Amino acid sequence: MFDLELRNQLLTVPISHARIQLAQSPACILDSLFGLAKFMVEPTIDVDLVFTSGVYLNNVSDNPARQRLSLLQREAEWRLGFEKIFRRIAHGDKNDVFCLDRSAFAFVSWDEQITSCWHEFDALYRHLHNSYESDASVRETMDTHLRKYRKDPNENTLRFLFEEIAVTALWLKGFTFSRKRLRGDQVMDRVHVVYPGHISTGMLCGLELLLNGQKDVRQLVWINTSEPVAVAEIYHFETTTVARASR
Repeated sequence: MFDLELRNQLLTVPISHARIQLAQSPACILDSLFGLAKFMVEPTIDVDLVFTSGVYLNNVSDNPARQRLSLLQREAEWRLGFEKIFRRIAHGDKNDVFCLDRSAFAFVSWDEQITSCWHEFDALYRHLHNSYESDASVRETMDTHLRKYRKDPNENTLRFLFEEIAVTALWLKGFTFSRKRLRGDQVMDRVHVVYPGHISTGMLCGLELLLNGQKDVRQLVWINTSEPVAVAEIYHFETTTVARASR
């Protein structure tokens, strides 16, 4: 067991456009963050809201230039609209009991995170792809993961899954994309991901493949906000500990 204490931490909130109207609407995300406020022991928490995009581009048939541009424009509109609503709610009446100020939030895209350290990302992505092609057990785990979410294992769905795993691995290897500035001798030794669901078997398989046995890898704290009781799981790719606390 471990105690969830958020002190000088970065909360990373991956946002899927498919969920913006549902479990990851601005109001739902803020309710989740408000629920975690009791674990924030001082007002030095930053929040990165990371908008995924590849799932849409990867599923465009033949990827014609005009259709890709249309999707990129739609993504930008969603992101700007989300940010506008989010900031309006976040700085309303509720915020007087919340440990975040206006500078705490950063809105970034998946593609920004990938291109900012392309060579590192590309090496991780290729490792995943090659392992999928050569290792039957890895292939079975990834395919089962996709089918669980009613997706056929194909080039496009696998590409997005590998991107998702590789970016998370980059966070754990210390490639932090946040604007957060550490103070003094502070060290961020954990990555906190806030998401309305459990970490997937595909994600765990990929992270273990990429990170097991490596040094200086941050611990992953996965905070599942879909449960009536907050569940935080900590992974350092040797053991897993689960702590439960009331939201």
